[in-house]
Amino acid sequence: MKEKIEALMREADMIPKLSHVLVGFSGGADSSALLHYLMNRSRVHGTRVSAIHVNHGIRGETALRDEEHCRSVCQSWGIPLTVVRVDVPSLAKEQGIGLEEAARNARYEAFYRAMADDPTITAVATAHNAEDHAETVLFHLARGCGLAGLCGIPPVTPQNVIRPLLHCRREEIIAYCKGNTITYTEDETNGDTRYTRNHIRHRILPAFEEINPDYAGAMLRMGQTVAEDGIYLEQLAEEAYRTCVTGDAAKIHALTAMPPPILSRVLRRMYRKMGKGELAYVHVTALVEALHGVRTDLDIDLPGGIIFSLSRDVACFRQGEETSPFQYPLTLGENRFDRLNLTVYLSFDGKKPEYDENIYKLSTYQPINFDTIKNKVFIRSRQNGDRYVTKNMTKSVKRWMCDTHIPRWRRDAVPLFCDGAGIAYVRGMGLRDDLKTVEGCRILHLYLLEKDPY
Repeated sequence: MKEKIEALMREADMIPKLSHVLVGFSGGADSSALLHYLMNRSRVHGTRVSAIHVNHGIRGETALRDEEHCRSVCQSWGIPLTVVRVDVPSLAKEQGIGLEEAARNARYEAFYRAMADDPTITAVATAHNAEDHAETVLFHLARGCGLAGLCGIPPVTPQNVIRPLLHCRREEIIAYCKGNTITYTEDETNGDTRYTRNHIRHRILPAFEEINPDYAGAMLRMGQTVAEDGIYLEQLAEEAYRTCVTGDAAKIHALTAMPPPILSRVLRRMYRKMGKGELAYVHVTALVEALHGVRTDLDIDLPGGIIFSLSRDVACFRQGEETSPFQYPLTLGENRFDRLNLTVYLSFDGKKPEYDENIYKLSTYQPINFDTIKNKVFIRSRQNGDRYVTKNMTKSVKRWMCDTHIPRWRRDAVPLFCDGAGIAYVRGMGLRDDLKTVEGCRILHLYLLEKDPY
């Protein structure tokens, strides 16, 4: 077993992470063997080991028994122990998830919090073994998964969680405990096949072992091969992402030209950038179908309040917060509206305002006949029935927005320049006819400076 552990540590580059390792210690055979092994190794190499035990509050008195066992072992071995108690049944009920998932979430939350509280901790070690890896692969396969799911349990994660026992079989771990006179606890729920992983462990894996006694090793090898393929595809997706995606948007034709494995990864990256985690297969499929569909004006709601929008030839992800109606008065000089990424500048002298072209992407100038303006001027958002006379025609603001393909999610943020008689000017739509300048009139000079033009 030692040879397997040390080989994996070298292959997965775990050794630099062992200066102070925190071991997830349940008291069972796997975590007891791991803690014992790393303790002895630390004494040889001058590193530190501490332990953390999470009492999930599921098994009542037996959970307290396991907690006390962990305290006793750590005291005997001289290992600092942190005990965290969590009411997992309540968490599962509140979050609408199963006990297994809630318990796992609680454990890792405790691990990450311990690392945050003690900056000297360089890694958390968990005692996953080869059978655990096989269970995970079959669990993912049963639910439907891609390459990432077939990889199973990674030996090292970006969060510095390491699994030194991942290539060790359960029988080897038990033999190690017996050979070193290590006492351990047994979780009575491990035999309850109502839990999915227990069902896989006790009902399905034995059938695999009949077919191939080294099924666990075969799945580890498969996972490594699949992981290598996945890394290559991710590299291709990263190149495509850098080439085609600007901000949160990309040209539809650039996306649809990508091979399906690259397109799905690029879409996941775009969604991930919004800070909402991972996108499920069903959602990726819906986005791909939309991109290849005939509609070019479409919104798709995604988890986390994110909206995927198609507008003309552009696809983008955006936060689905609606712009509330607005109305702001205008005065001579500079009028800044940070909420709208807009500055309105009014003057009688016609002097062009100074502005940073790296910040304001569009500057629009419109002279207005001040003598025909009705009452005070202001900007506001669109309203139902908005229309006005421009270029000798009565035009609907709604129809204009549709015809010019302004994305639906941006329409409520388009500023309409108004006076007491109604809409006076909309950029791109035109000036109200009675406000055209004539010889001898006083001219109000309007400048619109936009950071993010529609």
